[in-house]
Amino acid sequence: MNTASVKQLLQQKAKADLGFYPTPLYRLNNLSKKLGINLYIKREDFSGQSLFGGNKIRKLEYLIGDAKEQGADYIFTFGATQSNHAMQTVEACRKEGHNCYEIPMGGASSIGSVGFIDGFVELAEQAADTGVEFDYLVHATGSGGTMAGLVAGKKLLNHPIRILSFDVIGHDSSYLDSSAKLGNESLAWLGAKACLTAEDFEHDNQYFLPGYEMPSEAGNDAIRLLAREEGLFLDPVYSGKAFAGMLDYIEKGKIPQGSNVIFLHTGGATALFAEKEILGNLLDK
Repeated sequence: MNTASVKQLLQQKAKADLGFYPTPLYRLNNLSKKLGINLYIKREDFSGQSLFGGNKIRKLEYLIGDAKEQGADYIFTFGATQSNHAMQTVEACRKEGHNCYEIPMGGASSIGSVGFIDGFVELAEQAADTGVEFDYLVHATGSGGTMAGLVAGKKLLNHPIRILSFDVIGHDSSYLDSSAKLGNESLAWLGAKACLTAEDFEHDNQYFLPGYEMPSEAGNDAIRLLAREEGLFLDPVYSGKAFAGMLDYIEKGKIPQGSNVIFLHTGGATALFAEKEILGNLLDK
């Protein structure tokens, strides 16, 4: 399929107008020279609705659109996987006769992941406009919704770019089976004829330590590097660790010199202010 035909599928679905798109894609000149690659950044942190934006907005556009179409008057979501408060809240709403709409952790559902099928189409069009044939798209993955959507979008367009997903939670190999299932559910919801398997994903879980929501030294160094060289801020939970993984791949030659790379900035910079004593001063070192 081409981008126009995928857009036709997307336009058939209800969608809330929440973000500011397309988000910018541009070259990081200083780091490109320093690292010996041609490095671009896709600024999902500019997506709105607040100052910090992020990748959740694309998912929410389809989730909220679907909720409104179903006539929901309450929406609930959660962070921790065993949030009794969240479950009891929805039970109380239903008991009182209110319609509720559940958004799973991270917006990682068949509908939410469609947001990044949409996002990949946008990225593919922007990349084509640059005239650069990109080799890699690098991003952080947690609950898996963004990854599933990106890989599904790549599959639909038969796009040659390799998607490198750096895991910030430390999932095992079963994560790829569940992500393929999620992506296939998204494709089916759209009515698209494509199928994902675990082999469609390039996933690395070696950069999440010391653990989820726990900053790493390499991640913090990556945050400082991008801040100093380009005036951009990553976060210590997601994008900082993914950027650190990318830097290590470049150093080890897994991403060869001269490669054309896009780093997907998924937002989350509010975490810089949550635990500044853990992250440390950006001016240190």
